[in-house]
Amino acid sequence: MTQKSIRLFVTSLVVLGMLSACAPTTSNPTTSVPTDQPTPIPAIPTVEVSSPTTQPVHLKVGIFNYISYAPFFIAYEEGYFSEQGLDVELLDFGSQSTEFIPALLSKQLDIGAFSISSAVFNAMLQGVNVRYVADKGYMNPESCVTDAWVGSNLSLANGSLTDLASIEGKKVVSVTGGSFEYALDVMLEQAGLTQDDIEISNISDSAARVQALGSGSIDISLLSEPWITRAQTQNAGTVWKPMAELIPNFTTSALLYGPSIMEGDHEVGVRFMVAYLKAIQQFNEGKTDRNVEIIAKYTKLTPEEIKLACWTSFQPDARIDSLGLMGFEQWVVAKGYVDAPLTLDQILNTEFVESANLILNP
Repeated sequence: MTQKSIRLFVTSLVVLGMLSACAPTTSNPTTSVPTDQPTPIPAIPTVEVSSPTTQPVHLKVGIFNYISYAPFFIAYEEGYFSEQGLDVELLDFGSQSTEFIPALLSKQLDIGAFSISSAVFNAMLQGVNVRYVADKGYMNPESCVTDAWVGSNLSLANGSLTDLASIEGKKVVSVTGGSFEYALDVMLEQAGLTQDDIEISNISDSAARVQALGSGSIDISLLSEPWITRAQTQNAGTVWKPMAELIPNFTTSALLYGPSIMEGDHEVGVRFMVAYLKAIQQFNEGKTDRNVEIIAKYTKLTPEEIKLACWTSFQPDARIDSLGLMGFEQWVVAKGYVDAPLTLDQILNTEFVESANLILNP
């Protein structure tokens, strides 16, 4: 591994921390992680498994308490994991997002879900046996807006921010190495511009981004729900360019199987996927009282905030947009975030999701 790639890998891990700030933070400070270890989620009552004579398989699964992780919460609360003979321990990484990928690679975690990121690609390039295996949210052009470039109401009102070309010279909040920067470059290319034509600002905290939009100290910021809704209700900003228009159907976040699953019992990975797919089916029923109740328990958002926010779109069969994935791969190589191209097989494994779909839909 070259010095350049080492620096990029470390930088990417740090950037992953900034990416997580785009998602909702908890309103209860007691839910943050005060120690060096992720916080275990309290156990729920035992649900009888289909084969009581078989010892449940213990799995450590890394999460963040955001709406986009709802299928994990639903599978846990509704006993879908237990039905598959799995003793799942959900570990909330809180603000320790830079520890997430190293924990997965070192087998401290078995499974997790994270953004499509150059940090993960670098690990794959170095031969670490970790793969994206299923969708955990995609840019749905037919849905409400979950992720967007939000324009300051002041910049929109004074006419300095209008069409794409007007982004030239503007102060823009972005992050490096992931799908948000990828979408930014797509947007700039459509305007015939590059990042050299704008002023990049690094504000990691979503609440601070909303405040900066309101004050007019920045012109445009990437935001995810519920921060888009909060920016609009606080009259700070308005959706200017939805991510789904820039990279439609792109899988922005995906389920990751670490070495302990990839090199272990294949059936365990399939059983987890079956539970995950069942949870997605329930999530896709929409803002039912039960779904809102479960999401509120983990995110600490109020039911009113949850109902008002736009929810992440999940593919019903959890299949990843492989074409978009390879487009992102070409972009990270061109940017120099990884040293060499990767093949699709190095990035994606579809066996688990295909097997689980056959079980649920024979």
